[in-house]
Amino acid sequence: MIIEVSVAVIAAALVILVIFLIRSLNALTQTLLSVNQTLADLKGKVENTVEESSRTLKEVRFLVEDVRQKSQKVEHLFDSLGEMGKSLQEASTSVLKSVEVNRNRWGNAIALLGVGIELAKKWRQDHQYEKGERGGKLDGEKR
Repeated sequence: MIIEVSVAVIAAALVILVIFLIRSLNALTQTLLSVNQTLADLKGKVENTVEESSRTLKEVRFLVEDVRQKSQKVEHLFDSLGEMGKSLQEASTSVLKSVEVNRNRWGNAIALLGVGIELAKKWRQDHQYEKGERGGKLDGEKR
């Protein structure tokens, strides 16, 4: 009789184990279906994100190349401006040296020019004064 009771307990335990395994497998199946649905949804979103990232990366590459080309052009411009600055500095240095060398000559020429202007003014005043004595009108008179 102990064997029959033992077999009955083993059978009952086996039935309970099978029921527990069936419920666990059903729960596992539901979880796997939920995971599968989530992965399917994510797959579409990931594909869209990858496409958008690829387009963005292509645009960034294009912009980087454009900036690189423009910076090279600007670099050439700055090089040219630097060379022009050096040339202007050399020219101004040359003019300055020439002015320093010829300062006395220029001073004399300017002095002569000033004397010439003063003589012309005096001659004009004398000439206008002579006209005034002969009946001509002076600068200050109405015409």
